[in-house]
Amino acid sequence: MALSLGAGFTLVVTEHGDLYAFGTNRNGQLGLGTTSNQLLPALVDKAHAFAGEAVASVCCGREHAACVTRGGDVFVWGCNKHGQLGLDMSAQPAAAFETAAAAAPTACAALAASGALPPPWSSCWRPRGSSAPTAPDSRNVVRPLAVPRAVLHRAPARMVACGRHFTLLLTARGGVWGAGQNECGQLGLNDTEPRHLFAQIDPACFAGGAVSLVAAGERHSLALSGTPGALSAWGRRACARLGPSTLLVPTAVPPESFGGSEPVFVDAGDDFSMVVTADGALYAGGMNIDCQLGLGNQECSADLKRVGGTGAFKDQRVRSVRCGSVHSVILTEDSELWSCGLATGPLCGTHDRPGERVKRPARIRHARFHGDGVAVFAAGVSHSAAVTSAGGLYTWGEGANYTRADQDSFSALGLNNFHVQWLPRKVPPAALGGARIGGWHDVREDFVLAFAMATHRRLGERCVFQGLLCELLVLVFARARAPGTLDGLGRLLGRLP
Repeated sequence: MALSLGAGFTLVVTEHGDLYAFGTNRNGQLGLGTTSNQLLPALVDKAHAFAGEAVASVCCGREHAACVTRGGDVFVWGCNKHGQLGLDMSAQPAAAFETAAAAAPTACAALAASGALPPPWSSCWRPRGSSAPTAPDSRNVVRPLAVPRAVLHRAPARMVACGRHFTLLLTARGGVWGAGQNECGQLGLNDTEPRHLFAQIDPACFAGGAVSLVAAGERHSLALSGTPGALSAWGRRACARLGPSTLLVPTAVPPESFGGSEPVFVDAGDDFSMVVTADGALYAGGMNIDCQLGLGNQECSADLKRVGGTGAFKDQRVRSVRCGSVHSVILTEDSELWSCGLATGPLCGTHDRPGERVKRPARIRHARFHGDGVAVFAAGVSHSAAVTSAGGLYTWGEGANYTRADQDSFSALGLNNFHVQWLPRKVPPAALGGARIGGWHDVREDFVLAFAMATHRRLGERCVFQGLLCELLVLVFARARAPGTLDGLGRLLGRLP
């Protein structure tokens, strides 16, 4: 999406496809070509970082990040200690290539275009000469590098999901690829061996159905695929009673887990999961020590349980949910935000002073967003953020990844200070180049809704998307004249309520 939070850093995408980054940067996770921290948003120049392509969506891991461009390319950067970037830097002749590039850039450009250079150097080298590849013995990649299309069988990417130390890629053909840490089988490759290059999960694991949505947590993964409402989980069990505590391949979650409805949206946190169903209900399972499941207690749940009953969320249906490390943020169809979890810190945004854990979802007052509805939101390790329908960015929390005694502690709130922010506060638009956050602002919402409702039977007058729908659809319409656009839209809508 247009907003993602990592451990002490924030990435946002503007209406123009520009990427802004701020916060902790000691592993190069901001993609700015340095390891200097940023109190204020800094522009990641797409002309150099992304070969001139506009960014469509971005995702943060604990200390790494990835994005998908409007052309369907994937770029990765940040910490690569566990191979989570899918680029095996240690095996590549970096020094030799850099020397050759300096001496004969034209010849190296020809080699890169021909595919003669081994990946990832053939994919990350740019004729502009704007960024040299990271040294092979470095675990940090401070500038975005492209994942070769050949690795993904030349399929364009649809989305990327970053877990704690691993990454999942979803292609437009419905294939899922993974790289990075794998000690709990979170890559779904039927073993616990780490991967330093992207490897595809056997499509048969999804009952032959194309995957339409993936989510990556600390040590587990989720996917929606196949027939409507088919949810799969793998890695460290944090979704439902599926058998072993560690699942090495995607395993179907029993449909009866959702009370007769079907899942349409999922997200994964630190050993817990959240699922939204077609009837607007919210289900949660996994770790719950900090009340992050919103079940009214601190008991961990091996089963998916419904969050709240009749009358929960002011009788509004749930539209979407985001899982942080020890808290969750929930969006209802009236564009209101709710949160639950650890509130002794300012993560939940519902208290202006320290308090107890928020055991059940509590509403973040609408007035805190200057009267605008929330369209996009995110939950991180130590902070939260939201984007309103008008494109304004609000942040709250501590925003720091490390203890205050650590010299690398740095704020990811974009407010030019180190203050703890208990309630949502707007990041000055000037700090973001005066642009609005999100790619839906140049799309007429009434046109999008009319088209969607006319072409998909499950979208009616109570459509729950509003600004979120526009953001999802703009990814499909990015190349509106491209063949297969309507097919792609149909596949996307087929997985949403």
